[in-house]
Amino acid sequence: MTTGLIQEKTQPFNIEAEICVLGSLLIDNEAISLVTESLSKNDFYKTAHQHIFETIVNIYDKNNAVDLVILKDELNRLSLLEKGGGVGYLMELEESVPIASNLEYYAKIVREKTVKRDLIAATAKIQHEAYSDSLESDELLDIAEKEIFDITQRKFAKPTTSMHDILQGTWDYIESLHEGESKLTGVPTGFADLDEKLCGLQRGELIIIAARPSMGKTSFVLNISEHVGANLANPKDKMPMLIFSMEMSAQQISQNMLCSAAKIDAHLMRTGKLSDDDWSRLPIAMGDLSESAIFIDDTPGLGLLEIRAKARRFKLQYDIQLVI
Repeated sequence: MTTGLIQEKTQPFNIEAEICVLGSLLIDNEAISLVTESLSKNDFYKTAHQHIFETIVNIYDKNNAVDLVILKDELNRLSLLEKGGGVGYLMELEESVPIASNLEYYAKIVREKTVKRDLIAATAKIQHEAYSDSLESDELLDIAEKEIFDITQRKFAKPTTSMHDILQGTWDYIESLHEGESKLTGVPTGFADLDEKLCGLQRGELIIIAARPSMGKTSFVLNISEHVGANLANPKDKMPMLIFSMEMSAQQISQNMLCSAAKIDAHLMRTGKLSDDDWSRLPIAMGDLSESAIFIDDTPGLGLLEIRAKARRFKLQYDIQLVI
């Protein structure tokens, strides 16, 4: 039933916006280099418009001017003139817009329709795979996550930046480091000596902490987690972070963090032998940790596919800065 309804619906498109984009390119060649950063031929719904756009870009890439006559001749040479709508249609395109000042707005409309069509195609693919018995559910979930993630990446792709602009940002960054009190360029661990050596945990890096059993690896990373996600000394500097635990439950992790924050012996907590002084500090630590930006997933047997999918989702939803 659902499949039938989806098939009957018309794909999202805006022919008028596509016409205005192509018309703008014909009257203002300088706009071609700008619009190719955000649009490709596949963003145009009408096949004729795909041929016309691709031909305009190819002519421009050869350092040639693009006008109605040159475009017609090139389409004719490629045997695409009729597929592009013919000479009369090209003339209509050129006359469709008086000026190219609104090109960015038209291009945005075209791109928005493309994103919606991509989403429809992605959901159709996911639906098709879901009816198949060839994939396990975790593989299907990874495919679904990747399809949506790829569309998001294309929509919010970073523009190419000139060295001039990059250096200006680099200079501002260096200047802020020089003028600021903190000399850390990454995420602080809370361990002063380590932060001095590493300048913090650098973004985008994979850091492996290895040691023999019972050397304190778990306690070490939990202390880092507490500092990053709660930062009890400076709560305003806390950063969202995500912990995947394959050994300890979320309750055990929170209990260890609570002991650390309240300066309580973990053994005394486990045995229930807390002093009155311990009890007085415990609610304060609990209140501080409850305001943290720490997320814990203690799902047993998580595979790389699930970890990657959850990390992506939490990055998009909460902008997490660290995954442990």
